Amino acid sequence: MGSETPDEHVKILVDFGLTEGESNSHPQQGTAVRRFFFENSYFEFLYISNLSDIKSPTTRPAQYFERITANDNQTSPFAICFRPGGNSLDFSNYKSWIYRPKFLPHPFKMDIYGHKLSDPMLCYMGFVSDESFKKRIPQRHQIGFKDITLLRILSPYADLDSKLKQDLNKSELVKFKHNATHTIELTFDDAKQNKTHDFRPQLPIIFKW
Repeated sequence: MGSETPDEHVKILVDFGLTEGESNSHPQQGTAVRRFFFENSYFEFLYISNLSDIKSPTTRPAQYFERITANDNQTSPFAICFRPGGNSLDFSNYKSWIYRPKFLPHPFKMDIYGHKLSDPMLCYMGFVSDESFKKRIPQRHQIGFKDITLLRILSPYADLDSKLKQDLNKSELVKFKHNATHTIELTFDDAKQNKTHDFRPQLPIIFKW
């Protein structure tokens, strides 16, 4: 999720009961991230670290600046990135364009699907193996969360207008639902406790567990 105030947003989730993981930066892309790791995935706040780099010809097509700074209901602040072993879809079946940020060594790349800012950015990172993902430092959360088991994108633009969005919706990986504003709903551990926390208006995030 794009953020112009990452310190503030991280504090909200830490106060709730999450443990912040290791941060990361993207040299020559102009961005950095604050991250929360779970056993099968992670959530991060992406923010601007260098204005010139994020507006450079290499980075501009990825539209990070627009997603981070948009203050309207036309632009989704969210991105969903998939990796091998973390899903059941063959992403080679869908039309994408290649993004090669300067911080990634050759021949690593990101496959991005679509250009519409009203949709969340959907991308596939084939260079992140399941083995390398599992080597990261394990994270324990006071609230007890382990896995993200469902992701719902609530949006004024939730039409299933691409084959990828249709297949994601069918696969139970990501669900799209119409909503007045852009919001992301994360379900942890199959919502066995039947609990919900709505972070709005401070954050466009809902947790279910």
